[in-house]
Amino acid sequence: MVKRKIFDVHMHFPRNWEKPDAPAAPLVENLYERAIAAGITKANLLCGGRFGISHEESIKFAQKHDDLWIPTAMIDPETMTPQRLRELRSMGYRGLKMIGVRRDYDCEDYFPIYETAAKFGWPILLHMGVIGGGIDYSITHPRRDADAAGMYQRMMQNPMARNMSAMRMRPFHLDTIANNFPTLKLIGAHLGGTGNYDEAASVARWRHNVYFDFS
Repeated sequence: MVKRKIFDVHMHFPRNWEKPDAPAAPLVENLYERAIAAGITKANLLCGGRFGISHEESIKFAQKHDDLWIPTAMIDPETMTPQRLRELRSMGYRGLKMIGVRRDYDCEDYFPIYETAAKFGWPILLHMGVIGGGIDYSITHPRRDADAAGMYQRMMQNPMARNMSAMRMRPFHLDTIANNFPTLKLIGAHLGGTGNYDEAASVARWRHNVYFDFS
């Protein structure tokens, strides 16, 4: 029987959100072992960015298990520059991830990032739709789940305001980017996000360089 090859394009660098200063090494080793046990043969490990340890530190863990992981840099397009992208490439990064942007993905101010990624031959994974986190009310509720109630109480002890909107992260934005950068490989996360499946299907139908994951 031929072994199925599973390429996970959307594997986040592990982090204990309730204990953000916890050592990364045990979490990384646990993720690696679980991924191998699940039959994953390659994965983009999403490193650095606004949360967790730096690009410089996190890539060391990715390169330790280069049989599995391809280092992929999480970036903020508001602060990222082509020069910094060149530095990330020199470190060993081979792709990008974007999420929680302050403007629409197809804002022309972000085009230098897309142009540089296209020159490098890098794919870009872009979060689509509502950003999760905390309690998933489609699965549980604090009123009937003690664990969910505990999580809710911890969340409310330090409520965090976020300047984020699902309207800035839609599949139709990828249509604009794909038209302007026809050699840039774009991956929309979560099949476009709940409520955006028709948009995702429309873009994927006509843009040869746009893909969507099922994470």
